[in-house]
Amino acid sequence: QGNVPSWFSSLLILFNACLLFVAWSYAKSRRSAYTYHWLILAIIFTFLSIDEVSSTHTYLVEPVSRTLNTGGKLYLAWVIPYGLFALVVGISYIRFLFSLPKRQGLGFFLAGAVYVFAAAGMELIESPLEEVGDVFNMYYATLASIEESLEMIGMTIFNYALLDHLRANSNSVVFFHEDELTEPEIETSS
Repeated sequence: QGNVPSWFSSLLILFNACLLFVAWSYAKSRRSAYTYHWLILAIIFTFLSIDEVSSTHTYLVEPVSRTLNTGGKLYLAWVIPYGLFALVVGISYIRFLFSLPKRQGLGFFLAGAVYVFAAAGMELIESPLEEVGDVFNMYYATLASIEESLEMIGMTIFNYALLDHLRANSNSVVFFHEDELTEPEIETSS
């Protein structure tokens, strides 16, 4: 929280949220059956961006842990409600994923799997160390670095798949023209 990797991750997630709002707008204009799927994803990603820098999820640790009497791998008990939410979203988005072209659907699935494993799965590995306060060592620092790196990789994969979707399905959304990628001709005077 409050460090450069957290801010970078937050901005990456926010950029994906903005792209999801573009995808929602485009789906809405085409009256797509999955219009609200795009909107819900955009809202979720906006929340995740805010959560990345504010660590809102940590406020759930104490009440969930007290209610469910968790410890050990579930010491960081926020993974329970977030994990259940991810499971519900994942199940409710199966048809949506299959409606996408194969490459984009696989990209979305892979991105989600990597991100959820990083955010929740790595926390399960780190939880016992957090519980005993053993967080000032190279082992914990390595685990935390792997977690943050995988979260960024998941969001980057999602970004690629989302940009691919927008490029393939929307001729009204133009990020750049191919002729802008070539070097300009320099006129010489004789």
